[in-house]
Amino acid sequence: LGVRYSKGEVINVLTAYSDADHGGCPDSGKSHSGYVCFLNNGPVSWMSKLQQAVAVSTTEAEYYAASYCASEIVFLRGILEDFQFEQEGPTLLHEDNQGAVYLMKNEVMFSRAKHINVRYHQLRDFVKKKIINVQHCRTDQMVADILTKLLPKATFQRHRCQLLGYA
Repeated sequence: LGVRYSKGEVINVLTAYSDADHGGCPDSGKSHSGYVCFLNNGPVSWMSKLQQAVAVSTTEAEYYAASYCASEIVFLRGILEDFQFEQEGPTLLHEDNQGAVYLMKNEVMFSRAKHINVRYHQLRDFVKKKIINVQHCRTDQMVADILTKLLPKATFQRHRCQLLGYA
């Protein structure tokens, strides 16, 4: 198996998927974050790690994971700009938790999220400045699931094909 990069209708457009498992670590109660960033349908950056803070809800865990991904998106957009592949619009970030998507887009809900560490709210600025466009995706289409939890064989194989650019 290998990674396949292909030309599509749009060339050199960055997209990303972000996911978390809430409280996946049995010892600390911390969640695992995972993300993968794609360029030309192939992965160019990915991460899977234990979150630094304990999330009190699934929405919070997903929000933390999306924040990590947002930082990577900004970094990759800068590299692409250096190579004369400036992104014309916001980078699409796929997120399967509707609460997290709502929190990223809606300032009214911010009052209920004051307990979330301020450093993670940079994500809201990226969305507001149209650097990132967050879009909800169905859980069965969340490619980053493979980086955060055990999956049934068929789901694992489907996500692996997507990650390698064969989907």
